[in-house]
Amino acid sequence: MNEKLEQILRQSASVFMRYGIKSVTMDDVCRELGISKKTLYQFVEDKADLINKVLDFDIREEEHAISSIVGSNITALEELHRIQSMVTQKVRNMHSSIIYDLRKYYPEAWNRVMQHRNDFVVGCIEQNIRKGQKEGVFRTDIHPAVIARIYSSRIEVVIDSSLFADLNLSTAEIYVEAVHYHIRGIATEKGLRFLETIENKSQPKP
Repeated sequence: MNEKLEQILRQSASVFMRYGIKSVTMDDVCRELGISKKTLYQFVEDKADLINKVLDFDIREEEHAISSIVGSNITALEELHRIQSMVTQKVRNMHSSIIYDLRKYYPEAWNRVMQHRNDFVVGCIEQNIRKGQKEGVFRTDIHPAVIARIYSSRIEVVIDSSLFADLNLSTAEIYVEAVHYHIRGIATEKGLRFLETIENKSQPKP
């Protein structure tokens, strides 16, 4: 990828994450990035094209990061914990309107999100569950493919914070609760003990 385009996409993603999508104009993007509209339009056709390119770039980055975690020769629970930490940091900086804006105004981009979820995310979760079953930390009386789809669809609800608007909790806090709910629903006693060990190690030292 062109280095300048990568820089534009990375910085544009940050702008959309902070302010949402619908409310941000191309003028706003140029102002935030410190570039002219002429420069921006050398790389994208319009706002919809920018959003599609930003989304594709973000998905590639996320898939690479998750694949690196999965390929790092650690246990299933450690994988989940590291991915949880990565996603928590991401949603902590996510504007609450992003999911709504994509669904309503940019269906092509939203379809790409759904494709990513239904293929890559579901596949990773199912693989993680099967790995955990072999390690004895996840129950063997559950159907990995079913649980993977339930979990991935639940995360979409978590990030779309309208359901939790009255709880005065951040999206990151709600996401962590959802992950804990998932793990404790499928973990064995061995898995729960190991999870406690991992969480204790990750706590900041006083």
